[in-house]
Amino acid sequence: MISKIQKFTLADEAYERIKADILSKNLKEGAPIPSENQLSRSLSVSRVVVREALQRLREERLIVTYHGKGSFVANRQNFERGNTEYFSELDYTTFKDIMELRASIECSAIVSAVENADEAELERVKAHAKIMEAVRDDDDAFDRADYDFHLAILCCSHNQMYVKIAEQCNAQIMLCLKAMNRIHGSREYALELHTKIADCLYARNAKEAIYLLKNNGEYNLARMREFFP
Repeated sequence: MISKIQKFTLADEAYERIKADILSKNLKEGAPIPSENQLSRSLSVSRVVVREALQRLREERLIVTYHGKGSFVANRQNFERGNTEYFSELDYTTFKDIMELRASIECSAIVSAVENADEAELERVKAHAKIMEAVRDDDDAFDRADYDFHLAILCCSHNQMYVKIAEQCNAQIMLCLKAMNRIHGSREYALELHTKIADCLYARNAKEAIYLLKNNGEYNLARMREFFP
């Protein structure tokens, strides 16, 4: 029997176009999805059509959305399985507060680091990224190396108050890192990101380092929201 011809709507076409870019890695994990207005213009469809396409992508865990900041390419492996032990010790509001605090002081620290740090200090940041790679299969060691990487950035600023804030908030920061690093399939993204930030700092490219840090923070706030009640 001859099968019926499939009817494709504009939303179907928009969905398939964006999905193809994600699956082909043209848009990598954590990359911001263009705004609804931008997608509407580039795809020559209405925002209503774009909104429907994005909703389908969210339902398939191909993107995650952070209210007020937009949508980001997600890693579906994150939602397959993982250790959720640390989510019982942490609520989303606290997680968000800690992440925003970290972003605030680290972005300022990066500006100061580019101006004040010597080559040896910037090399230490790169060394901590390499340590993360070396201990990638050891959960506790990976968390500690992650914390030390960000602490090294603060040290490069030569502002001891930044360092003291991170040390005083060590327990809360470590809890956030443990929650993020225990998500299934999260290590590759983390390792690539930290290496890029370290390379930008070493090149004294504060603008790109800050962009990577801010974008990562917003992506984490979007994907981690999925794990909290």
